Amino acid sequence: MPGYNGNRSYNNNNGSQGGKPRWAETTAFTNPYNFITLGNKCMRKPYEEYTKSPLKTGWIECTLTTKTPLFIPNTTNEDAFRINKKDHKSYDFFSYDDIKGQDRTKEFSEPVIPASSIRGAMRAMYEAVTDSCMSTADDEKILYKRTPIPKLPGMLKKDDQGWYIHPAERVMLKYKFCTSDPEGVLVDINNYHEGQEVYIRKSDTPYKKKQYMPYTVAAISTQKDIKNNITVLGYVHIGEDIYNKHHESVFVLKKDDIIRVTEEDVENLRKTLKLYNDENINLKLKEERKQDKGRKWYKEYEVKEGALVYYNKERDKDKDKDKDKDKDKDKDKDKDGIYMTPACISKEVFNNQLKQILKENGGYNPCSSKEVCPSCALFGMIADDGKENTAISSRLRFTDAQAELKSNKNEYYDKITILEELASPKVSATEFYMEEPSIRPDLWNYDYAIKWKGKIPERVKDYKPRIRGRKFYWHSKKVLTADEPTERNSTVRPVRAGVTFTFKVYFDRINEEELKKLIWTLNLGSNENTNCHKMGKGKPIGLGSVKITVDNVMERTVEIKNNTLLRTETKSTVDLKNAVDLNSTNIKEILKITDFSKAPNNVRYPMGYTKKDGKNGVGPHQWFIANKSFSNSPMNPKINRTLPKIPYPENTLPDSKKTLKDYYEL
Repeated sequence: MPGYNGNRSYNNNNGSQGGKPRWAETTAFTNPYNFITLGNKCMRKPYEEYTKSPLKTGWIECTLTTKTPLFIPNTTNEDAFRINKKDHKSYDFFSYDDIKGQDRTKEFSEPVIPASSIRGAMRAMYEAVTDSCMSTADDEKILYKRTPIPKLPGMLKKDDQGWYIHPAERVMLKYKFCTSDPEGVLVDINNYHEGQEVYIRKSDTPYKKKQYMPYTVAAISTQKDIKNNITVLGYVHIGEDIYNKHHESVFVLKKDDIIRVTEEDVENLRKTLKLYNDENINLKLKEERKQDKGRKWYKEYEVKEGALVYYNKERDKDKDKDKDKDKDKDKDKDKDGIYMTPACISKEVFNNQLKQILKENGGYNPCSSKEVCPSCALFGMIADDGKENTAISSRLRFTDAQAELKSNKNEYYDKITILEELASPKVSATEFYMEEPSIRPDLWNYDYAIKWKGKIPERVKDYKPRIRGRKFYWHSKKVLTADEPTERNSTVRPVRAGVTFTFKVYFDRINEEELKKLIWTLNLGSNENTNCHKMGKGKPIGLGSVKITVDNVMERTVEIKNNTLLRTETKSTVDLKNAVDLNSTNIKEILKITDFSKAPNNVRYPMGYTKKDGKNGVGPHQWFIANKSFSNSPMNPKINRTLPKIPYPENTLPDSKKTLKDYYEL
């Protein structure tokens, strides 16, 4: 297939099954971001070893030239251009001027690139260059993913030993007309509430007359009605009000053995519910709340005793045996927990956190002691290892970047532009953010991997989650814009391509090796090459490519001679020939993704299409849905395509173009 470098074994059919193509082969795209591979181990050493003499003090004079439009917002005014659209924000470029309350349409300020923007970009790159820790890894960020594996119904209960699940049978409760359910009684769901105790009579045949489907509620009452055979006790569960949905559920408790769960399992259920109610994650929720559509997204749901849940099957019994043999081993954290959710197909919050995954894969978690990586030794760090606070001062100081003076300030700027919508990072896209395991499972996430055994998901033993690496963005010579302002995009005035800025980097008591790597990081190996950094807002949609050149390196020496303090400033020449290992994987990947001259011409997010669900039928999410529909059954999804690694000459993936209905009608 042209331009594709995926590594899944079932790609050889050109993405088709039953003669139906599933991918639009002619509309390949390059995903806006990719990852610099982590090494085998993050190398740390005592801070004192970085500061042994001889040491250098001075500054580096740099020029920054914009290769594409660049935008850094002045957040003091969120309505800078008076766009007449509710909740739509507009920003002018960052400057020293106070622009609060101003209409900036015809007003111009001298642009400034704040030191923090430069420092942040340089630290991220220096970490990649030196294979240092990932200093911004955050355990506060919840790792989660919508898993396509159906779960089982149950009720959450508690006794003297703790929490447990009482397994249940789901019986479908019809609240909208459905031709496939002639036996089901039609109810007004607004007359029922979450967890309500009811009595039912089940249908004589399963839904759609298929043996693997649940039965439906043929009759329902709030009181036991022996005369009409309405005698089965159940509990109403009200789920998501999703597209084309026509049934809710009644849970009928079974006589099966109970399933013990931990406090952590229950806490993850709370986190899952929080995700559903986060408007930044659940984009439908924001729109529905505005329209006041009433019952939505588990409004009445509470995580408490008696809560109705869906859960995965029992934890790995072999792992339980191992824990019995060594109760002290990993006693505080059971990575193989029971995943409870409010829905049968739902988001799962994982037990693993990013810092822990990095720690177990080469020790790339943020430094937390005086044993530090090269980046933390140079840029500084503050950490709390649980025993004491550790702080190391930065030995670098960046200045703001000042623009080259122009007679008319409007010459700095590109036209006022509506940017294409920018999404937050989707760590749930594990086919992009995680390495494909060598054990080649069908699905994988931050806690476990599975292979399908018929219709049964079987956990893969000895699975060890690994993230892809450090996230960087491809350059693009095209800025993706929008036609209309919405609440999800923004209007900006970027600095145009070709504008030059100057700034300095002051260094204090750094060694020769650190100086070489710092300069290499700034100019990415050479002032003459075409390797550029990405900076500011809009990096995924073509903004923010800048070339930094190192103009001068000045060293300052101070000595006392004849009771006089003498300060000497001299221009230094630094040879970058051996600054980095050009044969190392991380350097090869850095030079590949930062090469502006070879920027792909098709950089954009994935795009999938489906005929149904209105506006929601087109978008990146549809691509990821399609990417898991390559199995013989929609109930056995598999990840098909993964993100190609940077060294490939082509890094493209195809768009999806068929509906889910098309996928399943094989």
